[in-house]
Amino acid sequence: MSHERVLFVDFDGVLVHDNYVSESAGLVWSELDMDPAAVARLDELCWRAGAAVVISSSWRRNHGLDDLRGMLARRGFRGAVVGVTPSLRPDAEGQRLARGHEIQAWLDEHPEVRDFVILDGDDDLAHLGPFHVRTSTELGLLAEHVEAALAAFAAGACRGVPVKMT
Repeated sequence: MSHERVLFVDFDGVLVHDNYVSESAGLVWSELDMDPAAVARLDELCWRAGAAVVISSSWRRNHGLDDLRGMLARRGFRGAVVGVTPSLRPDAEGQRLARGHEIQAWLDEHPEVRDFVILDGDDDLAHLGPFHVRTSTELGLLAEHVEAALAAFAAGACRGVPVKMT
């Protein structure tokens, strides 16, 4: 992979949100739950930032990378989807690790990444919180989130991969 700038994207709370009336008729994990307007904003963000997408959504546990790419494309996304974060095993106490640890594991395997932003409606990002643009679970990805992510990229606020997990 040669992408130096990536967006880690959760689906729920970013592309799938409470205010969008789904076309899925009760199907679980359906692309029809993705708001085309939110997908268009993601596409615009990727284009303006020169960034590729890495999917950090729990949807990656039920769908392969090619399926996820297809879902996004059918909803209007034209950008590059270059990977998914790993699903890490629970810790010694059986607790699920924070999404931030899964993102960090992906970053550890991709040292070529120099800039990144995390789009997520939740805040379980552990030490990667400073790289997070929190979206609205009610409204999804909005223009203000796109501008915040672009500002973070422009300011170089996300340059350099944080210290690796031990």
